Amino acid sequence: MQAAASQGGEILLKGTFDFGEKGSVNINKDVKFVGEKDSQGVPITKIKGGLRTFLSPLPAQLPPQAPGPKIAIQYSILTDSAFPIYIAYCSGATIAGNKITNVRPMAATPQMNVSVGIMVGTNWIQPAATRKYQPGAVTGMITIVDNDLDMANDTPAKTFGQGIFCSLGHRDYSASFKKHSEKLLKEFNRAMDNYLGDDGSGSVVIRDNKVSTATVGIPVPSPSPQMESLSMVF
Repeated sequence: MQAAASQGGEILLKGTFDFGEKGSVNINKDVKFVGEKDSQGVPITKIKGGLRTFLSPLPAQLPPQAPGPKIAIQYSILTDSAFPIYIAYCSGATIAGNKITNVRPMAATPQMNVSVGIMVGTNWIQPAATRKYQPGAVTGMITIVDNDLDMANDTPAKTFGQGIFCSLGHRDYSASFKKHSEKLLKEFNRAMDNYLGDDGSGSVVIRDNKVSTATVGIPVPSPSPQMESLSMVF
């Protein structure tokens, strides 16, 4: 998959892919990953394991000197991975029709784990001491629609879990959900600290996703202030 991604273009994903514990696909070209669906439109391509399984990393020089890749990830089952979709550099992204389940929490402190299904932005990929908005890193239209995220895990009482997290990217934001947990002990979505481009462009649309969480979690107020000072880079 990495060889195909390095060439760019549209990539049809068939069957099952196993990334082990820490495998990932680095995205640095315009690319569209499309999995297979059954007759009911349900994804059947399975992508198992990985750490930041689909990753668009920041470039070496910051702020970026050129627009990032255009990215699409559609119609796949991502399971048993940590941070399955992690987009930190793009000039537009579409994440649609995927099923994400069994997301592995990562230890942030001895008392707290972190778990995110879809992450767009530059927040946690930067060291906490120098973390800031990077102009030009995330541009264009970000569309996250019709995904099914099951964020249940084995350590819900100590896991800060977010289904979809957009931070240090765009400012415009709209969202609607088919279904989500009524308890706000786990966050099904967060969009914060985002900015428009210099020309006023940029948008984030998060619509018609299904996000399920455990019935227990880290108590409100959330540990966000603590997380902002973490030195670990996810």
